[in-house]
Amino acid sequence: MNDLTNSNDGTNLATSRYQTALNCLDNPKSKLSAQEVLEILAARNELQRVLKNEQSIPPDLLSQIYDLDAKLKGNANKVNRAIALAEYRESLPEPPQDWWWQLDSKNANLLLKGLAILTWTGSLGLLANIASRFLSGGIGVVGASAIFFPSFLTMLQARSELTEAGQQRFEKTLIQLGVPHQYRDAIKFLTLLILFSFLLEFWFLIPSISEIYTQQGVRSAKNSTQFGNYLKPRN
Repeated sequence: MNDLTNSNDGTNLATSRYQTALNCLDNPKSKLSAQEVLEILAARNELQRVLKNEQSIPPDLLSQIYDLDAKLKGNANKVNRAIALAEYRESLPEPPQDWWWQLDSKNANLLLKGLAILTWTGSLGLLANIASRFLSGGIGVVGASAIFFPSFLTMLQARSELTEAGQQRFEKTLIQLGVPHQYRDAIKFLTLLILFSFLLEFWFLIPSISEIYTQQGVRSAKNSTQFGNYLKPRN
């Protein structure tokens, strides 16, 4: 029992240091200094080290740490204006993967999410346009293939991006491939961009596919004319 109490005392001290370091974020108009930010990061590092050695974390303490982390995440822009986190990461013996050292990726992730929404909108618009062009004049083997492949690829992408099971499988695949956490959103956006590029290229190929239909129609009309001439009674 004494060991557990001493362990919690260490966590309490580390949490108190972290809380004190975050006090500089209370004034929304004040600018942070590089030293203040480094103290926040150092305090969070120390807290993480202590937490890893904990056998049990009291719920109230865990809730407090959660609130403190939310406070830091909510002030990511202030941190990024104070120091260049990427440069400090390069100065460390090992590039840290902890989220508080990756606060500069928050804006990039928001940008990627915005671009992903635009790309999804464009992809679905292209797919709808492609389908309407082939369905408007009836559908044959070529038309069915033209609609099936883009639709199938879009469905696979949507399943991996928009369903919980698909997201978990895709995330697991990235982990198995050893992709760092800060690059995973970029990889996901890249796969969506590849789909959009495929649909766009396919859309540009529609005139060529239309030419195939035209040539088929011309051949059919020519054969019909020849067959009709053959059936005409001769004088």
